[in-house]
Amino acid sequence: WLMLRSVLARRNLSGSVEAQADNQSRLEWLDVAMQASGRHPWTGGGARAFSWERNLVWDVAEFGANGQEVRFVHNELIQAVVDYGWLGALFLLVALGVLFWGPFVEVIAGRAEGGSATRVAAACGALAAGACLLVQSNFSFVLHLLPGALLLGIVMGLAACVSGEARRPDSPSRRWPALLLSLVLAVPLLFFGVRGSLALHAVWPLMGAGQQAPLSPQDVVAGYARAGSWWPGFEIRQLQGEFALAEATRAVEQQGDATAWLRQAAGHFEQALGHHPLHPGLAVNLANARSALGEDEQARAGYEAALRIQGGLEGAFRARYSLALHLYRHWYREWVDHRRAAEALAGFREAREQLAVSAEEGGWWVKQDVQVLERRLEEAIAFLEGAGIGEPARPPK
Repeated sequence: WLMLRSVLARRNLSGSVEAQADNQSRLEWLDVAMQASGRHPWTGGGARAFSWERNLVWDVAEFGANGQEVRFVHNELIQAVVDYGWLGALFLLVALGVLFWGPFVEVIAGRAEGGSATRVAAACGALAAGACLLVQSNFSFVLHLLPGALLLGIVMGLAACVSGEARRPDSPSRRWPALLLSLVLAVPLLFFGVRGSLALHAVWPLMGAGQQAPLSPQDVVAGYARAGSWWPGFEIRQLQGEFALAEATRAVEQQGDATAWLRQAAGHFEQALGHHPLHPGLAVNLANARSALGEDEQARAGYEAALRIQGGLEGAFRARYSLALHLYRHWYREWVDHRRAAEALAGFREAREQLAVSAEEGGWWVKQDVQVLERRLEEAIAFLEGAGIGEPARPPK
């Protein structure tokens, strides 16, 4: 009870300890993971496939509305099943079994054969630490968090040393293959490790860590550009786009011109989506930027693409709510600026339909925003209907 209470305090979570203990979210993630693995049971969907395939199999009727973007299963073996299939998971189990077989044999047979007490103790430590980490991997992270991965690497190294001490290569012809294999593995690790470290060094001050004074927008843009040159994945592009959107919002609040920032945001999100085309958040943000730029057809297509890949996670990505908001703003401008009242009425009604589905699928995660937009739509629809406006002969474009 005291441990769970401290966990709640460290994570700034409210609620009772009893409710936390009864939380079945990890069991739900296991269920979702097994449904996702059914799409490709033997080969898997690729590294971190659960982070996007869970969207497609999330059933609101079965699991309820969800606003959390859970990227991992919180079970390393089942994560391997989703990512690399049952073949990959079997390979992982065989590799771990071979690695820890040496310490196991040393503990069982070492004393009887007159083995070194130090080696037996090291074997016991490797087995005990490995068992603890593997048990933890059933409900938390070991391979996907740096401290856990480092600790597992130390334990695996200890297990390998215990296994190989008795059969150390005694000739150059037996040592060279091991050295060459180590070099082949070390070169890419060193290459990506250095580039990742340089990217983190460039991004760290921009996230507020160790920052003595606020940076200017130009400094932030330059910092993200340096980080992106070292790590050209979707993550840096996403951060660049989010910063540009925030600056565009600030420019609007200060009655300035946000067009340049919006174009930067659209460009960054488009590049990020090219690296990760199955990320619903990137698709929604790209559509939001295009909607603010007045590129209505491209924005509509972007929202529809986001709806296809967000699955049942409306509460997390809000693609349908964002589409409804886009329809309201677009047709309100058309009504006021171009007197297209009949088309606007049809557009408002479509937005209301989209909003109703968003409220059903998003639950309380979108409830407050849905209620605000719903009131605006009802007022606009009531005004147009009260003025005797009829719908156009064909749907608006």
